[in-house]
Amino acid sequence: MSKDAIVLLHGFNHDHRCWKLVIDELAKTAPDVPVYAIDLPGRGDKKWKTARTPKQAAKSMMKDIDKLGLDRVFLVGHSLAGHTLPLVAGKLGEDRLLGQMYIAASIPPEGKSFFTTLFPFRPISLFIELGGLTNIPMKVPKPLREYLWLCKTSPQEVRDLMNAGAIWEPVGLFAYPVTRKGMLHKNVFWVRTLQDRGATQRLQSQYRDELGVDEEIFLDAPHDCMLSHPRETADIILSRFRRCQ
Repeated sequence: MSKDAIVLLHGFNHDHRCWKLVIDELAKTAPDVPVYAIDLPGRGDKKWKTARTPKQAAKSMMKDIDKLGLDRVFLVGHSLAGHTLPLVAGKLGEDRLLGQMYIAASIPPEGKSFFTTLFPFRPISLFIELGGLTNIPMKVPKPLREYLWLCKTSPQEVRDLMNAGAIWEPVGLFAYPVTRKGMLHKNVFWVRTLQDRGATQRLQSQYRDELGVDEEIFLDAPHDCMLSHPRETADIILSRFRRCQ
């Protein structure tokens, strides 16, 4: 039987590289704990067409977990991963799921899309959703990425790392309605990023309440806390992982 492991899932316009600094920190403080960062479809050899819906993305993630031979897993998802992680938690089941952590994650209302939370006026959100169903790839412009996901004090090397990992994102995951049916509500942690300009405090409160959590943790960091505050992010992840073992 394999050891208990931590599995990290990135958010919008990111890939597994965004977790590098956190993985480095975890390797220092907990070298005995296996840590894996998994890519959503649309990265590497994973084709965009397999990422049209959150369900398809969750299926892809489960394949990766099973390929790694992982038994008990602590899931960590950032931002857009909130569309996928609840489904993965359900698929893992009671015996394999240690816990689940959502870092400033997107959690639209059941049966709604991400665009619904941004554009409550239905004609606007519907128009954007219909466009998104084509799954056209998009990338947030560099100046806007740095403004929304980092903060003024973020050093240049952090900005360079984020921008190097910025990829074209198929917008289907934003456009399709999400579901959390079958989600296993077990050891659910929410990390609120207090300097976040991408996910506002109002949105984070809304998302947290939609999800239903066992504990909320406050982190004085911007949206991409895994890049700007890797040690603090790693400490939060590791402490809750240990608690769930």
